[in-house]
Amino acid sequence: MTAALRVAAWLLASWLIVVAAAQDGGWAVQTVALRDLREAQETAAALRDAGFPAFTEFTMSNGLQYVRVRVGCWSAREGAEAVAGLLLAGDAREAVVVPHSPESPRACVELDVGFLMPTSWAPLFGPGEAPTFRVELAGHVGHIRHDGERWMVLQGEGVPTPLRVPAPTRPYRDGEIAGGAAVFDDRDEPSVLVCPGRLIGQIGVVAIAVWADAVVACRPPDAFTRGLP
Repeated sequence: MTAALRVAAWLLASWLIVVAAAQDGGWAVQTVALRDLREAQETAAALRDAGFPAFTEFTMSNGLQYVRVRVGCWSAREGAEAVAGLLLAGDAREAVVVPHSPESPRACVELDVGFLMPTSWAPLFGPGEAPTFRVELAGHVGHIRHDGERWMVLQGEGVPTPLRVPAPTRPYRDGEIAGGAAVFDDRDEPSVLVCPGRLIGQIGVVAIAVWADAVVACRPPDAFTRGLP
């Protein structure tokens, strides 16, 4: 098997992890469920001021109406779990990962694994170029690139030619929240968390980040920055 095919098989295994997670419809983080609408709205506003994409939604339980305060939605459960940890490290007294509800006003951020951390990897791109990486697995070298739509394995043994891309359409930045690394969208004030991890690249609306033991692409939906309540 060629080096490119070995890396392709490895990439496919990483992709299957994300597909299995996304089939569940996404995951949010619930912080509290309150009877009082104003209190719930104030709680959500405080979380948004801290940088979390918080919102409210109504639910019924035992004939009573409650207002749930939830944070974001991610296609991979691990993404929601990472954000729950950031919430608990901050001021939240409770942060429980829950399935994304169909009636939720917020769509999910797509987390797409490019590759799990190999023994050796390195970025091969500069400003204005598509995120491209050299990865080594069991002594075999390959190259992986995100073209703004998906991850792809590049053919050939040599260093790939850089791919020039338009300027990013969203102002992402690397930052911290509650002591943990996170990627933020600065289009609105205050900034809002897009995904956990350290920002290392961007192409279009897609942020490329080092998160846990993987390099991932985070694609927020349009509804992500509409200032939902």
